[in-house]
This record gives sequence, C-alpha cells and structure tokens, in this order.
Amino acid sequence: MRIVMVTSFPIPGEYDGTAMLPIKIVRALKTRGVEVVHAHLRARGPLGRSFRGDFEGTPSYTLTPADWVTGLRRVYREHPFDLVHAQHYGGATRALAACRLFGWPMVYEIHSLLGDEVERDRLGRGLAFRLTLALERNACRHASAVIVLGEPVKQVVVGEKGVPAERVSVIYPGIDLAEYERPGEPAAIPGVGTGDKVIMYVGSIVHPNQGCPF
Repeated sequence: MRIVMVTSFPIPGEYDGTAMLPIKIVRALKTRGVEVVHAHLRARGPLGRSFRGDFEGTPSYTLTPADWVTGLRRVYREHPFDLVHAQHYGGATRALAACRLFGWPMVYEIHSLLGDEVERDRLGRGLAFRLTLALERNACRHASAVIVLGEPVKQVVVGEKGVPAERVSVIYPGIDLAEYERPGEPAAIPGVGTGDKVIMYVGSIVHPNQGCPF
C-alpha cells in the first residue's frame, strides 16, 4: 500500500505539534511497510515553481497553488498511491478538488477546529473565513474517514459538520518514550534553581487555541 501525505506546511519545517504529528506518522507507517509520499501544497508564491525534495528517504513534493491538481496528478503517475491522507484543514481543503476529480479516497485528520485557533485572527469572520469554513465542511463530508484527536472534536464534526459518526475515529496522540531514554545533562533554566518548584506546560503557548491565558 502507498499513501500520499498531504500538508499545507513543509516537512520538516517548524517542529511544532502540527508538523510533528505527520512526521511521526510518516516514520511509523514506513516501519510497518507502508510506502509514503509527501506533498506540501503551498499557498504562498503562486508564480513560483513546484519541485521535488526528500525527507528521510521519503519523496517530498512542494506544489504551488496553480499546480495543486495537476501536480498531485504527476505525483500519482510517479508514485501510484492508494489513499490521500490529508493533514489539518489546510491539506484537506487544498487536496479536495484533485480527490474529487480523480476519485482518490481521502482520510482527513483534524488537528484543531477551523475558527477556534489562531487562523481566526487572519481570516476574521468575513467572506474569506466563511468560504474557507464551507470548503472545510465539504472536505469533511467528502472524506472516506475523518480522524480527530479527541472526543469533543468528534462531537463537533458529527453535530455541526454533518459527518456520520461511524466515519469519525478518535485517535489520541501518542509518544514514543524510547526517544527520551537516552541520558542527557539536566536542563538549566536561567533564574530557576534546583530547589524551586516548576510547572511544565507542553504545547504552543503563543497560540490562543491552547487555552492557556498566561
């Protein structure tokens, strides 16, 4: 089986949670014998060029907006895939037209709900936001399966986006503890001593959708 992993961001890119999730999935699929191809459907630079790169031995294509449909078709010709695994709403909405045109099945993995994160600051609540929201809802309904990271998100996907409950799976993010078993030097934090009590927060604290007000 071969999967094309579609993202709206480059891999590796920034190592935040949104980027790390597909990276971990790519690595895990390869260890299980599943072939993976990556396609970054870039939004900026419509007059730029598409090109092929590499991520840890995985073919990685960067496609410009004018090349989202025809570029994915070329990727299919070079690496005939069985499934489009769309990451985040950016990947799903940008791959939707090609999936419909060529009849490719899509699995849409939702990292966070559109409108409930930092994107709302850029899109506002005007026409651009409403169009994006409508397109994302169509991607949800078109997808052969939808993966969400928590039960509350599933409730929204079923109740508000109209996806049948049996097509929505809740898969909580996991972590490979073996990656952290290597011994290392204790971390030094300026202003924090060994006797101080420390609260650790895991997440992108700069993003308002994380629910951390401080």
